[in-house]
Amino acid sequence: MKPEDLMHAMNHLDPDLVERAEQPGTRRKPRVRRIAVLAACLAAMVVGVSAGASAGLFDAYFGGESDQYQHQLLSAAGSVSSDTVELRLEGAAADRHTVQLVVSFLGLTPESKQALAAGDLEQQGKFDLYALSETGQRIDFPSTESGTYTETGKAVTLLADADMTYLLTGTFEDTGLDQVATVCFAYEDLVLEADLTGCTFPEYQLEPAGGTGSLTGFSASAIGFYFTMASSDEPAQVRLIRADGSVEKDTAFRASWSGEDGQQQTAVTGVWCGGSPVAMGVLDLDQYQGIQVNGEKYLFVH
Repeated sequence: MKPEDLMHAMNHLDPDLVERAEQPGTRRKPRVRRIAVLAACLAAMVVGVSAGASAGLFDAYFGGESDQYQHQLLSAAGSVSSDTVELRLEGAAADRHTVQLVVSFLGLTPESKQALAAGDLEQQGKFDLYALSETGQRIDFPSTESGTYTETGKAVTLLADADMTYLLTGTFEDTGLDQVATVCFAYEDLVLEADLTGCTFPEYQLEPAGGTGSLTGFSASAIGFYFTMASSDEPAQVRLIRADGSVEKDTAFRASWSGEDGQQQTAVTGVWCGGSPVAMGVLDLDQYQGIQVNGEKYLFVH
């Protein structure tokens, strides 16, 4: 698996969702800067499986300390099917700011299997990731990503019983997960609903180690982080601080910046990577005392 293949896999937004996010009346317009963040992920990743071989679900699409959270991550599993395709929710994780789903496709006809194997579903704009409120009102994610493993430029799945598998990520801004009843992934006429109650991880607040810092609203969970920073700054380095006080040399993550030109503050939402940018990272936060951003140390509030 080549780094440029992974870069290609994660460097796409669902065009339908982007169009909706940029319509007039939306308070904020996503500005997603992936290249620098993905470069950090690729420099730090350790790929334990190759794209040409089958692998177990957790080996391929989860990482970090995810094994100890298997029950939570699999609690939302489910499936829907039509005459031509089956959608399977393999696993999921969420916190207040981020939702991540691992979704597999299984073709039920020779034609659908061929279409899935082509790996161009995302480019065809057939994906729709959104949420529903308690009253059934649709809530669009301002920023979404979808990615697969690729080999020689072609999307592949590492699961033997699937024809294609995607890691889907949606991030909230003004709305939080506490205002969401269900997360939905739609493909053609199918809607896969995910009840994330059992796989939602708590967020913990962080404060600057020295009493003052440039970031505000800093929080983190086992699957990611969120903070607000000056729009003129670039968070080039996000590194975990271990329980013994040492700072990781490389921490694998993906992040998106959101805000409009001229705003003084920018919201940054990030997720941990589990060995590659298309694997969900899940951390045991007991192993860490904080997070360092651009040299500033922030510690968890106990």
